Amino acid sequence: APDPGQFYPPQPNQWGGYVSWPGWTAFESRGNSNTVDEKRAKLAVQSPWVFSDIQAIANEASAAELVVKERKAGGLEDIDNHDAEMLWESPNPHMGRSFLISFWVWSYILATKSYLYWMPDSSGKITEIWPIPPFMIAPIPDEKDFIKGYAFKATPGSPVIVIPPEYITFSHSVNIFDVRDGLGFMVAAMLGIESDLAMERWNRNFFEESNGIPDGLISVPRDTLDNDLIRIRQEVRDYFGGTKRGVGVARAGDMEYKAWSRSQKEIEFKEGIELVSKIIGRTLGFPDGYWSETANRANAEQARKTMIAGAVWPLLVRLSEDMNAQTIRRWWGEQYRASFKDIRPEDRELKLKEMTFFSTIE
Repeated sequence: APDPGQFYPPQPNQWGGYVSWPGWTAFESRGNSNTVDEKRAKLAVQSPWVFSDIQAIANEASAAELVVKERKAGGLEDIDNHDAEMLWESPNPHMGRSFLISFWVWSYILATKSYLYWMPDSSGKITEIWPIPPFMIAPIPDEKDFIKGYAFKATPGSPVIVIPPEYITFSHSVNIFDVRDGLGFMVAAMLGIESDLAMERWNRNFFEESNGIPDGLISVPRDTLDNDLIRIRQEVRDYFGGTKRGVGVARAGDMEYKAWSRSQKEIEFKEGIELVSKIIGRTLGFPDGYWSETANRANAEQARKTMIAGAVWPLLVRLSEDMNAQTIRRWWGEQYRASFKDIRPEDRELKLKEMTFFSTIE
């Protein structure tokens, strides 16, 4: 366990705010982590289905606006331009709100954990928010405080920095095996992801030079001399190679062509790819018809509503509740509560029926 004496809030450096932890500036060029979770994440993003699904969730979530309310006797009241709200709109000199939320979504889904660092200035006031790559930091368990801090280590050669818990918002998925850790979708989808990547590699290798299966076989008489066989091969390659198409001329019985039974449809693995996309999409909360090319406008809109309601909105609720429990209450007071504006699309048809119903009553 880290020495308790290491607990200290990192300070902004002389350039006016950039996080100055040892190793932080080199985090993009790490490339030497051997953690199982990071390897899984790097493998997963190679799948176009994983990448497109997470990107879709992040894009929808990035539009969410944070609102701070104050609890009073009459209930919750909106606070215009609250400090936490303004800080969220412009979290640091290098990132906007949209990027911060997108980074959180990618971290949460791929690593099952996400971390936001609320950086203080020299007076102790929170002035910036930074996302921390989830594979660089981990909670430190404690019997009394549950989590007594967070151990940050940018690279294997960097020193461990222990960050006090009040400077971190830690979000993670539910894991019944470890209450301080997250259980990610890749546990359920990894077999499908590996199958998808294996099919892509097989399909790529099929078309690589010297690795392809020929369309067919040309047979020549058994007594053809080796030199003649070499010449025939070269002439056929010269005449029919590349993109050229032509008519072959030979004496009857001199040559025989036999086509291979494997078709292009079999090479494409269409059914397998569609099954994998459904498995990955199902684990992330996507309805089967979300990426359908044949869906009409009504079906596409309904699929998007379902995805936002089942995949995006619960994540935004999770982050806002973690912010309230770990950060807002600590720095701004227990009477304040942060939440995201509901981004779920309205059901226009239902709303029209309600308006018609109430107008009829009046």
